[in-house]
Amino acid sequence: MKQMAAPPRQQRSSRPPTNYRREVRTGHRGRRGMILLIITTIAFSLFAVRLVDLQVIKGSDLAAQAINQRIKTQSIPAIRGSILDATGQPMATTVEARDVTADQTLIADPAAVGAALAPILGVDPGILANRLTGTRRYMFIAKGLSPTTWRAIEALRLPGIFSEETQRRIYPGGDLAANVVGFVGADGKGLGGIESSMQTLLAGKAGTQTYERGSGNRIITTSDVTSTASVQ
Repeated sequence: MKQMAAPPRQQRSSRPPTNYRREVRTGHRGRRGMILLIITTIAFSLFAVRLVDLQVIKGSDLAAQAINQRIKTQSIPAIRGSILDATGQPMATTVEARDVTADQTLIADPAAVGAALAPILGVDPGILANRLTGTRRYMFIAKGLSPTTWRAIEALRLPGIFSEETQRRIYPGGDLAANVVGFVGADGKGLGGIESSMQTLLAGKAGTQTYERGSGNRIITTSDVTSTASVQ
């Protein structure tokens, strides 16, 4: 009998079926999505924990720190008391005064500024020009000026010229009973007569003012602002 040749065997493909490949890709995407979801959940959980810590647990402490940074306390110097005669007229009293200072680094033309100040201060322009020349940021130009004199200087709007509020002791009676009244030194302390013997009483007691500063260095007036007046 004549034998018939067996039909050729079909070669199996090494590639997985299409459906299987689709399932694998879908599975990978699912795992990646799950991992991304877990990471996102953890991140939000950490953020929520931190938010609760800042707002609930540490919120009051942080708020207190912020307020403390804005709260400022400054001293209110006491005004030295007056000495009066038997009729109530002042023999020694304290008046407001101004010390004039200069920032030499802000003065481009010391000679011109000195010439402008000379008539008001009654000082030689050359002397003033020398004091205005240099690199010092703080230089005394005049001390114990009256507020009126300072306003005349301020009106000139000279660059680098500033003032500080201070006090000046005056004696309306002049030399009359000067040995009894006494006098004060440059530091404002009594050095003779009643000025010295009654130093503690006349010096008074400095006060304080506590206030809150807002944006732009603006003073905020609230019920929390406290002030202790100086005692004359």
